[in-house]
Amino acid sequence: MGAFVENDIIVGLAGHIDHGKTSLIRALNGFDGDSLEEEKRRGITLDLSFSNLTLPNRNVAFIDVPGHEKLVKNMIAGAFGIDVLCLVVASDDGLMPQSFEHLHIADILGIQSCFCVLSKVDKVDSQTLAKRKSEIESAFKGLNIKLEGIFEFSAFGVDSQNLAPTNLQSTQNAHFQNIESNPQNPQAQNPQIPKTTESSAPNPYVPPIIDFLSRVKKPARYDFHMLVYYIDRAFSLSGAGCVVTGTLLSSQIALKQKVFICELDKEVSVRQIQIHDAPTELATPSHRVALNLSNISANEIKRGMLITQKGFMRGSRFIDASLKLLKPLKNNATYQLYLGAKRVSVRINVLESLQENEAFIAISSDEEIFSLFFQPFILRDGNALIGGGVVLNPVSDPIKKKEKIPLLYALQKRDFKSAFAMLCKIHRRGFGLVCATQRFCLTHAQASAIAQELEQSFFDPKELVVYPLSELESLKTEILEIFLKNKNALVSAQSLGLKFRWASVLLLQNALDSLFEAHLIAKKDSLYLAKNSEIKDINEFLKQKIYEHFCAQKFEPIAPYNLYEELDIDRFMGDSALKSLCKAQKMVRLSHNLFITSTALSELNALMREIIKTHGYIDITLFKQKLPLSRKYLISYLEYLDSFKDIYKEGNIRKLRF
Repeated sequence: MGAFVENDIIVGLAGHIDHGKTSLIRALNGFDGDSLEEEKRRGITLDLSFSNLTLPNRNVAFIDVPGHEKLVKNMIAGAFGIDVLCLVVASDDGLMPQSFEHLHIADILGIQSCFCVLSKVDKVDSQTLAKRKSEIESAFKGLNIKLEGIFEFSAFGVDSQNLAPTNLQSTQNAHFQNIESNPQNPQAQNPQIPKTTESSAPNPYVPPIIDFLSRVKKPARYDFHMLVYYIDRAFSLSGAGCVVTGTLLSSQIALKQKVFICELDKEVSVRQIQIHDAPTELATPSHRVALNLSNISANEIKRGMLITQKGFMRGSRFIDASLKLLKPLKNNATYQLYLGAKRVSVRINVLESLQENEAFIAISSDEEIFSLFFQPFILRDGNALIGGGVVLNPVSDPIKKKEKIPLLYALQKRDFKSAFAMLCKIHRRGFGLVCATQRFCLTHAQASAIAQELEQSFFDPKELVVYPLSELESLKTEILEIFLKNKNALVSAQSLGLKFRWASVLLLQNALDSLFEAHLIAKKDSLYLAKNSEIKDINEFLKQKIYEHFCAQKFEPIAPYNLYEELDIDRFMGDSALKSLCKAQKMVRLSHNLFITSTALSELNALMREIIKTHGYIDITLFKQKLPLSRKYLISYLEYLDSFKDIYKEGNIRKLRF
């Protein structure tokens, strides 16, 4: 691929059925996109077709999409990854319904650059040709797409059935080659069949188009700050296994990298990568990329599944968005949502109508949708294009409409400071920014910088959580109540985390320090005490307090961490005191969370031996009759018997050896 990788572009061919898109590709690079038998028979492209053209300064990948109105769903799947649109219009027909629909779809998806190819120019006179050019220029008025130029084309003079390309692709991998052409194509199964990547067709209409393709400016891609790769095909190759193809929209994919398939909740490894039928170690945006994945079957994968990095995406059945309408929208009706290469049935509720046929909408689905902030989407009703827009809230917050509308306005304007402030008030127990990449397309550093500027809030930069200051004040009040109820409480930020699980350690530490600085509580070593605490020696106090509780509980001791929470004592200090008691042989540890006093254990030992002497053995049933405890205690006590040499076990019973 050379040093010009970042200059490569993806060109999407759009237009009405039978207007010559596939013929244009055949003339440019010798690739026959109608490779399926049904496509050959019907003479139309049924699904997405992919090929490329190698120029001196860049690679140009082509996505040839279907033009039939019933196959627009396949066109949309390919349009999401396009850099430059090529609208093909037959000179004899002119602009047709699918021509306009494809243009509107491209406009909604934010494609900025387009060039038009007037095909079949040999069938019309110069006056008709001039009229068609004028019609095309008029079609772009009101759109955000720039018309870069109009080119004439005719397939006349090109022998479409007997191409003789001069540059042949050499065999580089016997099992993983030419997979972008079509998995049903013999080239994908037989590596001995070469495939052209450069045009040698002597067509006078081709050079101006190729010259334009070499010069057209590559538009800046929207950076999602994370790996975004939608699968549009998946199949199995002999000797390679599962292969997927798609367009890399953001970030990079490296050889041997672990990637995550969201819909399957599954992490897989990238075994091999191909770009334009050539092996590579790194894939970058604006490329058609084929991935050979390990530890997964092609049968598990469906078109539209999203490949990203583990931990970056959350699926949601509810998302909020802004929508630009081309046709009237029925409230609370079902439509088809196109997002990336995925299509899903959704229900639409209008939250607020805006000016110029725009609205804020709530989207709900029976299945989880994995979307990103400002990701474009298309909305259709059967074969009718309703409109499209961008996702504003990939994970909709369960809030009232009066709170949601101002939030959506802020998100639409990318006023993240205002949005964060609103979300901080909504999520009083902490608004997390770990999901900032998906929810706002911000890096953690960018999100942190905004959070630190918020007023009346507390930000934990380590946990990436924002709390309203009012919640910090409430937390301080609750901590004071602990000391009022228990003057012997010994707490730390870590131990309080067991009680206030929603609060980060830093927030708890801030609350404790604030109370201490206000002389409302005392501090000794690393622990916080009540102002009226009479504890002189913390370690001795803890040992005595813990031992007293275990003595009282006798044969049914609670787990240490539950005891610490009950006594309001720091877990670390509690563990230290418990270890000291065990070392002094006042306590015995029988299992991970089962501690018992030595005195109680001696009584149990005597009781179990008495049962054996009376019945000749002991098991759970006999033991429970004598001591009605839960099984977890009885099993641990019986296992304790196994440590004695004069006890042996037969199945589930214990006996004396002599």
